[in-house]
Amino acid sequence: MMNFKIIGFLLYLCLFSGLISEAKNDCFPQRNESNDSLVYDKSDIFSPTEESALNERLIQISKNTSNQVVVVVVNDLCDMDNAMYATELGDTWGVGRKGKDNGIIILIKPTGGKGERRTFIAPGYGLEGVIPDATAKLVVENEMIPNFKNGQFYKGVDAALDVLVSLAKKEYNYQAYENNVRKRNKGGGSALYLLILVGVFYLLARIFSSRSYAQTNGTGFWSAFMMGSLFGGIGGSSNRGGWDDFNSGGGGFGGFGGGGFGGGGAGGSW
Repeated sequence: MMNFKIIGFLLYLCLFSGLISEAKNDCFPQRNESNDSLVYDKSDIFSPTEESALNERLIQISKNTSNQVVVVVVNDLCDMDNAMYATELGDTWGVGRKGKDNGIIILIKPTGGKGERRTFIAPGYGLEGVIPDATAKLVVENEMIPNFKNGQFYKGVDAALDVLVSLAKKEYNYQAYENNVRKRNKGGGSALYLLILVGVFYLLARIFSSRSYAQTNGTGFWSAFMMGSLFGGIGGSSNRGGWDDFNSGGGGFGGFGGGGFGGGGAGGSW
């Protein structure tokens, strides 16, 4: 009799777990496998032009590297906090490349009253080294939420991508970004100074990358430099703790196949 009770209890647990999993899957936006979209806007916070431009940028990131960034906008987190929702969504969809755990979920919930509107940046395991939690928090608080408060969602996401992509490609490290943010918040430098500083970082990274490419491939420096300007940079070495070089070829982003979200990242509300 005891064996039958144990078996019945185990069956109940399996059924209960399956119902929970199904409920979570029903809560997540349904992907259209035939549509190469990396933007899922259920609240229409982006205009058609903005959504198209943002999706194209994310597709180019995926095509030119092995990493994938997905922007998801929902009206309801289904009784989950923003961290759990973003992490489980990334795992469920398998964002990133197989075996690399190099996806990023940018979650936005723009509905509700003050403090109920939330956002979260969730990097996969493979990018946590270059985008630590403290840095993700700074990106949320300094690039995203100030723009979101003004209804400028596209501008906020675009600014966040500028930082996240540069960090992951190691064009500058998270310490440099954190220092710049602190100086900006303390009034230690003007917006023009910050813009010039970022430009210098970018130019130096492009020069070193172009010089390395020219030496390796037997091309002229200026030819390599112009190629980098036209095609978004010339890659360096591939590693698990950064932005890997990749070329999928063809159109679209090549589909998902990864996952590996361990709860890292950071969020905020407004």
